[in-house]
Amino acid sequence: MCKANSCLAVFLHGAFLTGSVALMGKGRGNSVRLSLVGFSAVLLSATAFYFAGMRLAPCAYLLSFNSPGGLLTFMTAEGIAWAVLAGITLPVGYRLGEALINGISQFRLRPLFYYSISSAVIVCCWAIIAFITIAEFAR
Repeated sequence: MCKANSCLAVFLHGAFLTGSVALMGKGRGNSVRLSLVGFSAVLLSATAFYFAGMRLAPCAYLLSFNSPGGLLTFMTAEGIAWAVLAGITLPVGYRLGEALINGISQFRLRPLFYYSISSAVIVCCWAIIAFITIAEFAR
C-alpha cells in the first residue's frame, strides 16, 4: 500500500506543476518566473501530499513526521530539497525545449521516425522513474 503514496506524490507534483505553468501565462520565457513556478509547485504538492498521504496509505517513513510540527519537519527533509531542484531544472528544461523545437518539427515530416523517437524517450523516462522508485524503496 505504501506504493499508493508514491503514485499520489507523482500525480500531485505533475498536477501542481501543470497548473502552475498554465497559470503563469505569457511570461514563460522568463527564467526567474520559471524558477519560482517550479519551486512553488513542488512546495504546494509536498504540502498536499503530506496531508493526503497520511490518510491514503502512510508508510513508516511518512508516519515518522506525524507529530506536532511534522509538516515543517517533512518540508525541511523532503519538500525544500525537491523544490530547489525543480527551481533549477524547470528553466533549464524550458530552454532545452526551446532550442530543440525546430529540430523536432523536422522529425514530424517522417512520422515513423518521429513516433519511434517519441516512444523511446517515454520508455527511457519510465525506466528512470522506475529506477528512482526502486532505489527509494531499497533505502
